[in-house]
Parts: sequence; C-alpha cells; structure tokens
Amino acid sequence: MKKFIYQILMVLAIGAGFTACDSDDDYQPGAPTPANSMQVYFDADNTADYVCGPGEQPEIELKVSRVNDSEAAEVPIVCKSASEGLTIPSSVKFEAGQKTASLTIGVGEMEEDKKYSFDLAIDEAYADHYSSQFKGTSHFSGYALQASWKTYVKDADMTWTINGNQQKWTVDIERLGSTNRYRIKDFVGSGLDMVFLVGGVASGATSYNKILPYTNYYSYNDETVDGYYLYDSSKGEWPSWTVGDKTVSCLCIMNSYIGYGDYSYVSFKLGYCVFATYSTDYTDGTSEGYNYIEVMWNP
Repeated sequence: MKKFIYQILMVLAIGAGFTACDSDDDYQPGAPTPANSMQVYFDADNTADYVCGPGEQPEIELKVSRVNDSEAAEVPIVCKSASEGLTIPSSVKFEAGQKTASLTIGVGEMEEDKKYSFDLAIDEAYADHYSSQFKGTSHFSGYALQASWKTYVKDADMTWTINGNQQKWTVDIERLGSTNRYRIKDFVGSGLDMVFLVGGVASGATSYNKILPYTNYYSYNDETVDGYYLYDSSKGEWPSWTVGDKTVSCLCIMNSYIGYGDYSYVSFKLGYCVFATYSTDYTDGTSEGYNYIEVMWNP
C-alpha cells in the first residue's frame, strides 16, 4: 500500500514539474515554412569571403536551390545591407524543373584592403526555414576584399644550380593580406611571379607543408610525376630567360614523385622553402633534370 501511494505521489510530482516548466517557458516559435512553399535556400557550400589581389575583380556567384521545382519562378531576394559598390540582384530565376540557380553580385571599383559586405535573405514567402538547415540557409552574409601584397619574409637567400654553377638571388616572400596566398616576384629571374598556396602536411617531409601553384603555371602529370611548367598565365606564353650562361626555354617543377612523397614544400616556422625541378630545358638543345631551387631565411 505504501509503495502504491509513493508511486501516485511521484506521478503527481512529475506532472507538476512539467506544468511548471510549461508555464514559465516564454518560447516563441519562429515563422513556419508557408504551405506549398518552394522551400528556397542558399546552398551550404557557398563561399562567404571573396578575396582578390590588386587589379583583380572578384566573381561573386552564389548558388540558390529549392526543394519544390515543378514550376518556373522568380524568387525575390531581400537585401538587408550591402556596401556601396556592390550591385545586388532583386531576384533569382528558376526554370521549371530547375533545382539550382545562380545569383551573381556585381562588384564595382574597389579600394585595397577595404571589405565590401553584403547580408541577404530569401523572401519569407519562398524561404525554407527549417528542413533546409542540413543543405543551406535562408539567410547569407559575405564580403569581397581586394587585398594588398605585404612583405612576409624579408631578404631570403635563393639558390639554384644551373649547369653546375650556383646562381644566387636575394628575394622577399610576400603575402596577400591575411590569405593563404604567397608570391616570390621575378622567380629565378624569369620575369614571372611565383604565386602559391600553402597546402597540407608534406608527405615525406612532415615538418613542412606542400606548395600548391596558384597562377603562372601549366599542369604536368605523367605516370611518375605530378608537377607543372612555369608559364605566363596572363599572356599564354612560355617564358625564356638567361640564368648564368644558359638561356632557359622550359622549366618544369615537381610537386611530388608518385609513390615517394612531396618534393616541393615550405615551412615559414623553420625558414626553408624548396622547389624541386623535374627538368630544365635550354635554347641550345641541352637539358638538365632533378635539381632544387632553395629559399632560406632566419625565421
């Protein structure tokens, strides 16, 4: 009997607890997704930061998707805020059956190191407020920035042995704003800038990170080597220049030798960077292979 009374009291106590919680809760539910909504959202993989170098123009193109795609539609875009110089489209258009469309933001003339921000939302009548959270969001913010190059490493020593003779340069390594983009101007006297990104940990050199070319390169791959040629991307030309008593007509840099690890890598902490040359061709018809361009500095 005592056990039965105890159980009744416990049930009453639990019920009272739930009642107290409900009465004190001032939760206000958000706006529901309207019935028959197209459930439109900004894709989760859209880039929020668009950074370019001096003289470059960022291309801001956002992917906008919808769940219900049976009809053609023009979906209003709400611009909550946008910096002067940005042009925000008032809507995004879908053809019947089209799941994803592009929203392109226009960018005018930019000042260096100034952020141009935008804050957008899908119109409430079309937005998916809940189910799309795994795929994207009805609200999206981002910015464009034209960053400037700043000296990151000063007076590094660069060496490269050409035809048995060591050539030397003093170079700076620059960084584009706070991005992961670096450059060495007039790389080994070629007249071209070596612009690269710092990748993941280098295989076979675990204190270093991979070097990933960003521009002025032409990819090269065969069964043994993953690499690239030094190439003038803006002009679409192969550079030719004199180093020592040789005129270089073609320089191929090796990222990795397949099965043996990465051969071009960098550590700003240790003050060392190396570009492994797979082959160097000269205008006199001769050629050299497997060499190193080394850059060293006091970290």
